[in-house]
Amino acid sequence: MKTRTLMNYLLALTVVAAAAPSQADAGWRHRGRGCPQPCQQCYPGAPTSPADADGVTDLGDDFDLGGDIDFGPQQNVIPMGEQPVTSPDAFAMNMIGDFYFPAGSEDDTFGAQGPGAHVFKVSDNGVVLPVDRVFFNYHHYHNALYYDGGRTSVDRYTFGVEKTFFDGLTSLEVRIPFAHTADTHQVTANGFATATEFGNIQLIPKVLLVSNAYTNVAIGLGIGLPTSSDTYIDEGGASTTIESESVVLVPFLGFNHSLSSRWWLTGYIQTAFDTNGNGILEDGVRVGIYQEQTLLSLDLALNYELYFNPSARYFRRIVPTVELHYTTTLQSTDVVELNGGGTSYSNQFGHLDILNLTAGFHIDVTQLSRLSVAAVAPLRHEQTGDLRLPDSEITVQFNRFF
Repeated sequence: MKTRTLMNYLLALTVVAAAAPSQADAGWRHRGRGCPQPCQQCYPGAPTSPADADGVTDLGDDFDLGGDIDFGPQQNVIPMGEQPVTSPDAFAMNMIGDFYFPAGSEDDTFGAQGPGAHVFKVSDNGVVLPVDRVFFNYHHYHNALYYDGGRTSVDRYTFGVEKTFFDGLTSLEVRIPFAHTADTHQVTANGFATATEFGNIQLIPKVLLVSNAYTNVAIGLGIGLPTSSDTYIDEGGASTTIESESVVLVPFLGFNHSLSSRWWLTGYIQTAFDTNGNGILEDGVRVGIYQEQTLLSLDLALNYELYFNPSARYFRRIVPTVELHYTTTLQSTDVVELNGGGTSYSNQFGHLDILNLTAGFHIDVTQLSRLSVAAVAPLRHEQTGDLRLPDSEITVQFNRFF
């Protein structure tokens, strides 16, 4: 009931936000839809320079390939030269991300990891600038779950909306996740079960602190709400319940910085901490509280504008990206004893240092639509006995700006 009521409220809020006019529309829409150069309306004082030979930003402008790449009409394109990122709206490029963090588990139940931790990362499909958009994220985590008898993958789906306010200086983002993962109702006699589960809704307000031709800096606070189901484990004569109660706070700082007319960096620094934890019940009696470990995450993306032609109706921009993601636990795992101390509930990995490499590309399919595709590979292989983090990850993201 609490989940349904909260979902109805949030959906109503996002519909109203999307319909509400923003005073920032004129300035942001000009910046976000490809103005003819880094102009005074986008960034006061931005330098400009003459156009390149053919007027189109493409790979041949940086390297001698014996010719230029031609993807469509070449009118009213952005001039090149010694200047900030060629197209100011490139700063609205999303970081793809990498995040999967294992939940706690009972150490004698299937040897299985839980259906999913409450902590999350803002940088996953995060945009530093406040923007107006709706989006969808798909993540496939290969061999993410272990249980007695095998391994299985996790598929996560997230629907979201972001709306700007106060002349485009702030925004509110809402993420609504689902996942095909471990079933929240497990019966040991029937073996390990999977199901599609509703996750924890995330609210992400942020404010833009610095915005100029070369650098943008924003800060915010992600809030994870306990909207997922409780986890119930029937062990035949005994039962364990993990209540979904924790509220997670994720303060963060994000930035963009232009290195040249083609290259720019995007970065995030964040911590994630569980404010109150989840109750652990044994046969209906609370025996303890389990709090997720506090996390520190550092994320950095290097982006290159391979091609940009704002006059093209389709496939206006192609941006390859390489991202490095580091996440570490800042405290030891909680341990809640069960069955008189015979078993326990904890994060069986203990301390974690997760280092992942993400490689992919962004394609502006139309003026207001962006498709992002990437693969994620671990650079460190965290493993405890038979438990280990996902072998790899595939992610697809779609953003529609308005």
